[in-house]
Amino acid sequence: MPAHSLKSSSNTIDIGFVVRSHGVRGVVRVRSTFDALATAKTIWLDDDEYTVRHASRDKEEWLVTLDGVGDRNASDALRGRHVHVTRDLVPLDEDELLVADLIGCTLVDVAGSVLGVVTGSFDSGAHEVLEVKNSAGKQFMVPMVDAMVTSVDLEARRIHCDLPEGLIDVEETESESDSGADGGGDEDDSESESES
Repeated sequence: MPAHSLKSSSNTIDIGFVVRSHGVRGVVRVRSTFDALATAKTIWLDDDEYTVRHASRDKEEWLVTLDGVGDRNASDALRGRHVHVTRDLVPLDEDELLVADLIGCTLVDVAGSVLGVVTGSFDSGAHEVLEVKNSAGKQFMVPMVDAMVTSVDLEARRIHCDLPEGLIDVEETESESDSGADGGGDEDDSESESES
């Protein structure tokens, strides 16, 4: 069974987003199921860094006071931004991993054949989707779901999968690659010579 993935960059983890302002003094309301905001000294809202002055839980959300955000106009401008914290503030369970750690991993099928290398990922709304590029340069998508991604070995940098037929057409890609490597131009040359 594959691990559940947490969206991350190489150094930070996306733990939630700013829902809206709270009051008129610049406090923002953050939706997050993680406790990292209780101890975070610094957070990133998208790419902008902020120092946390105070954070307290309010049911399933957090009320967060940030340096430099002193009124409602300033906090309103942060609505919708994703909240990132350093990786060390979010301990991972055995069934969790970071999406960033999958980049560069080799994707292999049930027979052990290499299908490609993970180049990126995105959230489809229902689950994470891996972007994979094969040796011919063709890119395809693999949903990060149990039925398709059967195991992840980060030490070996390999992702094992069982993809349904038709999701990717590896044979077609390989044949196209082989035909490009053949001396197919000889036939064209002979035809041009006969025409002349």
